Amino acid sequence: DKDSKQLLSIFDQQSKIIDQNYSHDLKLGIDVTVSKKTTLGAVVSGFINENNFNNNGTTLLQNSLGITDSSMVTATDMNNKWKSFNGNFNLRHVFDTTGRELTFDADYIRYTQNNYQLLDNQYFDVNNQKKPGDSLISKVPSSINIFSFKADYSQNLKGNVKFETGVKASFVKTDNDAKYYIAKNGSTTYDNNRSNHFIYEEEIKAAYVNVNKQLGKKWNTQVGLRLENTISKGNQVTTNQKFDRNYTQLFPTLYVSFDANEKHNFSVNYGRRIERPDYADLNPFYFFLDKYTYQSGNTNLRPEFSHNIELSHTYKGNFTTTLNYTKATDLMNDILDQNEEKNETFITKSNIASQEQFGITVTAMVPVAKWLKLNMYANFSNNHFKGFINNSNVDLQSNLFAGNLSAQMDLGKGWNADLNGFYRSKGLQGVLVIGGLGNVNGGISKSILKNKGTIKLGFRDLFMMQQFNGDAEYSYIDTHFHQRRDSRQVSLSFNWRFGNGKPQAPKRKIGGASEEQGRVKAGGN
Repeated sequence: DKDSKQLLSIFDQQSKIIDQNYSHDLKLGIDVTVSKKTTLGAVVSGFINENNFNNNGTTLLQNSLGITDSSMVTATDMNNKWKSFNGNFNLRHVFDTTGRELTFDADYIRYTQNNYQLLDNQYFDVNNQKKPGDSLISKVPSSINIFSFKADYSQNLKGNVKFETGVKASFVKTDNDAKYYIAKNGSTTYDNNRSNHFIYEEEIKAAYVNVNKQLGKKWNTQVGLRLENTISKGNQVTTNQKFDRNYTQLFPTLYVSFDANEKHNFSVNYGRRIERPDYADLNPFYFFLDKYTYQSGNTNLRPEFSHNIELSHTYKGNFTTTLNYTKATDLMNDILDQNEEKNETFITKSNIASQEQFGITVTAMVPVAKWLKLNMYANFSNNHFKGFINNSNVDLQSNLFAGNLSAQMDLGKGWNADLNGFYRSKGLQGVLVIGGLGNVNGGISKSILKNKGTIKLGFRDLFMMQQFNGDAEYSYIDTHFHQRRDSRQVSLSFNWRFGNGKPQAPKRKIGGASEEQGRVKAGGN
């Protein structure tokens, strides 16, 4: 009960999930040297991706004493198809030999999605006698259109100064028309409560300036400032609910490096950052695991802002110790909530709290021998979340350790091996307490065909350590969950290099719309 926070009922849910993905990708590019100073380029790419999701689950509905009074068997089948087209035009012009350079990117990207889900529910009473069932059908077509224009200019100035500046404009429109139907007693009706047509539009215009200056032989400084204006509009056509936001923000950066001697380097790095919601997280639609458990979007999501500062020391170029502090506001994270009237539990993203994080990170590359190299990463952090969630004040804090150790071995005569392991301790992820997990991966390979071919036997998560356990206990939420994936894999691969066997570095980097693409949750992206 939300008011008394007393336990009224218990849901004991078990699910077996099969998740399959198929993807086909294509990319074509061309560079044309117009003159010694000017290069034009074009890239066309795309993918077709299909995801099939199947869940068979059983839910025991129990009273506060843990006695089962009814149950439900659920079968969920979902088919999700994505298509993408990406066109990029780029230009690079070098004015002279002093470092004056201009680059330009124009991108158009279109995603289309067709999502179909059938949720079939069968109900049983306390005596396990079958009662009338029902089905929920969802059809969610959507599209995302992205236009992006980006120009950057750099120039070397007197006094060991490098000057950089640039502008960018992006325009995004998403259109999602979700239709839900309820099938019961042989008839199908349109579900007005869940169906929704949501249109989202976003314009971001930005300009930046960056100055790097070398001060003598020991000091290096870099100062930057980015100005962004964002206009976003959301329209739930079905319910006529709208929002219109317009805000301008400054994002300063500062970097200072000091080479004390050949062995010791010290640096300090500060930056203010923004993380915007993924487009799917803004859409107020439903993904059902069963009738009583689902995930939905949140049109009220706001961007997350953070201040970040790092102090680093590097010894002999391969052993680095970093102290970091992060202060984030409007932190975006998953939360659990309940609808008592319908006995529903759902997950949605929300701006849950502010976060403070203190941490220390150690990275090292250790050449143990000519045939063996070790790379080590270790991080210890303290996370503190504080906010107002589900109408209650929430104050959570925990420590977290994460580490990675990898080894590369040259065994001679064309034989090579690698082994790496990862572990993360129990700790907070937003308001969820996630149990410890890890994995061990590796493989062994042999060069053949005069070193033009490589055959490799690899394995992933050898000891099945990627088991996801967690708890959420805050406000009136008390949830425990366990997820076990079939993550152990063995692979055999063969790679054959044509031509002279020397891979050529690509001339072009990713296009100018990479930030916008990163906010699209599409397989193959």
